[in-house]
Amino acid sequence: SFCLLARATMVGTERNLLLKSSRYGDEPDSEQSDIQKPFNPISSFWNAVKAFAGAGTFALPWAIMNAGMYLGVAGTICIAILSRYTLQVILECARKLGPTTTYGDIAKASFGRKGEVLICALLLVVTMSVNVAYLVLIGQNMHDLFPGLPSVAWIFVAVPIASLLTFLPDLKYLGFTSVLGALSLIFAMITVVYYGLSEHLNEPIENYPPARVDTLALWFGSAAFFFCNHITVVPIANASGDPKRFPFVLDCTMVFVTVTNLVFAAMGYAFFKDETDGNIIANLPNTGVIVSIVRVCICVELLFSFPLVNAAGLTVLLSTSEFFRSNFAPFLDGYQEEEYDSVNNKAPEDRPILSRNILFYLVRVGIILFLGIVASSISFFGLFVSLVGALMLASAGFIFPPIFHIILFPERSKWRKALHVIIVVFGIFATSLGTYQAIEGIVEAIQTGDTGKSPH
Repeated sequence: SFCLLARATMVGTERNLLLKSSRYGDEPDSEQSDIQKPFNPISSFWNAVKAFAGAGTFALPWAIMNAGMYLGVAGTICIAILSRYTLQVILECARKLGPTTTYGDIAKASFGRKGEVLICALLLVVTMSVNVAYLVLIGQNMHDLFPGLPSVAWIFVAVPIASLLTFLPDLKYLGFTSVLGALSLIFAMITVVYYGLSEHLNEPIENYPPARVDTLALWFGSAAFFFCNHITVVPIANASGDPKRFPFVLDCTMVFVTVTNLVFAAMGYAFFKDETDGNIIANLPNTGVIVSIVRVCICVELLFSFPLVNAAGLTVLLSTSEFFRSNFAPFLDGYQEEEYDSVNNKAPEDRPILSRNILFYLVRVGIILFLGIVASSISFFGLFVSLVGALMLASAGFIFPPIFHIILFPERSKWRKALHVIIVVFGIFATSLGTYQAIEGIVEAIQTGDTGKSPH
């Protein structure tokens, strides 16, 4: 999220759309939403799949463990359905405002400038938190691969590499990494399933607790981390070529990612039981060529995804803060926002590959160094994912979208408004409880030295 924090390709897409995003007045023109390019459902489907797939996949088995087998599976399906509905709510709001609308623009149209600043601050924290999660995963996987160095050392090995990658102002040069990311994720999931089937599947399903109420809120945070991709859905819909027809693609996407990831999560918990780690890759043995290749692929993919997520967060600052845009943008003169081709979604062909603004580099080095320091203090990946999901992504997915819709569509029926109020109340309750329990778990993990593998 925020999200998501988002995956590599769509974070890059959001960056370009944010750079050329218009600022809406009091009366947005809904006629701007006409089709600008051919509708491409296949490409849109895989872009949407990549927006869901990622670090959250590796935390889902831990989430099922915290909810219990039956309640975890049933609850995850319910969260997927609720997320799909609020995603549709966001798409309706975006269509009313225009084809280059972002989540921040919807907030501005609903709450004014103060609302836009608040939401953009949330989006910035979400993207930076996802970056922290990437660094934690890199550190853990490299430590498992090379135990001679602690995970903290590997995090600071990754920091300068990630910093260099963020120096690219145009992220089209990293577009190839979306394929690498998809292959790495599939390879890792297959390896976990194969290893679990061959070594750990030795108990009947009746032996697993059907429900666990005491840690249910930790499950909610991890499920929200995975499903609440409301920040990226609008750019994906706009990039599809026809936002009116995109909801069917989104339906197919939600069914696909829910079924595949839920089966993977349930099997992962069935394999490792209460020893399921917040990062299920950590449950794999530290020996073996295949497992080592999986860990290397994941680390490489996360490194290449890091600058794309980081750019999405910094672009929020560029689009919101005049001070940041005037001092820290990659190109201060000659390549301003108005030079972007809004029809073909591309920058001027003669734009330099690298920025000549020294502040552009310094701010990125400083931010990534700070993120590295934060990541080095985290050894409980599952609890961290649950905190980010409950506190930030659930807010962006279950609290704000219904409020936006009530404000932007005052003519809608009172029954739908009542439904939205119920969703907001649920979102506030679940977010509060999930945040409290995640923080409580983190404090306990710090005091006991536990990594948050199993609270049971």
